[in-house]
Amino acid sequence: MSYKCKRILVTFVLGLFIAIAVIGWRWNPDVNLFHQLCNGFFVPGVLLLGSGGLKVARNAGTFDMMVYGMDAALRITLPWVMKEKKDADFVAYKDRKQEERKPAYDLLIAGAMHMALAMILLVVYSVTT
Repeated sequence: MSYKCKRILVTFVLGLFIAIAVIGWRWNPDVNLFHQLCNGFFVPGVLLLGSGGLKVARNAGTFDMMVYGMDAALRITLPWVMKEKKDADFVAYKDRKQEERKPAYDLLIAGAMHMALAMILLVVYSVTT
């Protein structure tokens, strides 16, 4: 099994644990089983897709200026706490960070699978009621 498949599988299993926790926490014997399963799979779907979206935004450099500015502000106000400056300017900082970033495919694929399960369960619930 490839590294990508392992990451997707681990993330999907993490989502399953979240789904089990949500279903267990919100269990009500009076509510339809498919309704509860739909709710249970919807929560990890939203969490994983949201986390993946934020990771995609981070990989695109959306938050780089904010982090660089906070680092510079802390370096000026608390020079004894902050370590030696690694990058002379923002462009060097952005280039260094771009090399360290990992893709967000595992979060997005696992979240989409959980969301697809939630949609299927929603259709089944709609048909059975």
